[in-house]
Amino acid sequence: MDSESNDKSSHKGSMPAAAPAGADDLEAIDQLVPFEGAGQERRTRQSLVPLLDAPLPREQGPTMASTEIGPLPPAVEATLEFDDAGGAPCRLSKTVTVIGRVSSASDLVLPWNEEVSREHAAILYSEGRFFLEDLQSHNGTSVNDARIERVLLRSGDRIRIGAQVLTFRLGSS
Repeated sequence: MDSESNDKSSHKGSMPAAAPAGADDLEAIDQLVPFEGAGQERRTRQSLVPLLDAPLPREQGPTMASTEIGPLPPAVEATLEFDDAGGAPCRLSKTVTVIGRVSSASDLVLPWNEEVSREHAAILYSEGRFFLEDLQSHNGTSVNDARIERVLLRSGDRIRIGAQVLTFRLGSS
């Protein structure tokens, strides 16, 4: 019998050896405890990390929000202005900007608005144009008082997400 098979048989029924300190500790913990907020499938911090660096698949149904996220071209400028006095204009800087209620899932966070879903809508830049797409939110998204699933945005369009109204501006403001 070689030493490897001897090693395996001596560990049967015993507790696994302690993991060395550092990143392995987190991996061991993640295998025991689901990541907070895990859905029906068992998702751990360990299983989420590789997804952060991977490009999003393009074959995920009719949504444009599954496109790869990157910076906007330097010459492209767009902002969202809050219609109330509660916030400064938000400059868009990525090809996909998610709007929602939870900071861990959204780029533009509207935490005070209970009508806003976790990931409510996304503003997408593709082929030189901006689009707004509802991300199957519970309360829907409207542009210029019309409920939308996906729409081409024009400068001055008024976006309603829950009780919040935002104005899309193209160009420098």
